[in-house]
Amino acid sequence: LKTAKLSNIIKTIKLIEDRFRAIEELKKLVYNRELGTNENDIQKFIEKHYWIFGEQYHLVTAAEPKFEEALRRYRYMIEGEKKDVKIDHPDKNKEMDIFMVRQDMQTDVINNVVVELKHPRIKLGGHQLEQVKSYMRVIRSQDLFNAPNMTWQFYLVGNGFDETGYIESEFKNAKQHGEKSLAFLVDNYKIYVKKWSEIFADFELRHQFLYKKLELERENIIVSESKVEIAESSSQNSARQEPEIILPK
Repeated sequence: LKTAKLSNIIKTIKLIEDRFRAIEELKKLVYNRELGTNENDIQKFIEKHYWIFGEQYHLVTAAEPKFEEALRRYRYMIEGEKKDVKIDHPDKNKEMDIFMVRQDMQTDVINNVVVELKHPRIKLGGHQLEQVKSYMRVIRSQDLFNAPNMTWQFYLVGNGFDETGYIESEFKNAKQHGEKSLAFLVDNYKIYVKKWSEIFADFELRHQFLYKKLELERENIIVSESKVEIAESSSQNSARQEPEIILPK
């Protein structure tokens, strides 16, 4: 209270409580088959709560925009100019689920994150990982995406891995780099494959200290039951973030 206004402390407690509420509702979407969750439901949720994959990012695109539109928005955010761009690549019409960027003004480093979300019932394997690699190849083909001060992280997320063992073998190939869930690394590009259970565990670890200090009673946090209620709650949640970048007309 000597260093912060009471109103700011209350807002922070509310934010943390709402983050826990958001995670519990996302768990329902991912694990409760009776809800009939599809990829679009999870996509819409993550669009509002992309802090789950990193703090202080800006959402460049979500779902629909193809690579040329993503690049136009990216240029507008990084350079402050609206310019038309063309991409000459066979996979240019593919669509990234979540594309976000964080620019560190002190170090002049630009961190980029692409997230591919899969239906809860789809097991992750070679086909899904190749889809993410195709995104990476498009990005690597564009000079604007490849300045020396840029890093790229790709996340493929689902409920589990298929029976082929393909993902596990990719983990073994990348084991020498000493990073959990890392499946591929080249230059400043990294691809991670994660189960939702890992995403939730990471959240718990990041918030454990604050959770214990504030002694939030999780059982008293009201969680919505249906997909519609969860969508409405997500839109009103104080932890929600700014929508994707829209180019001026």
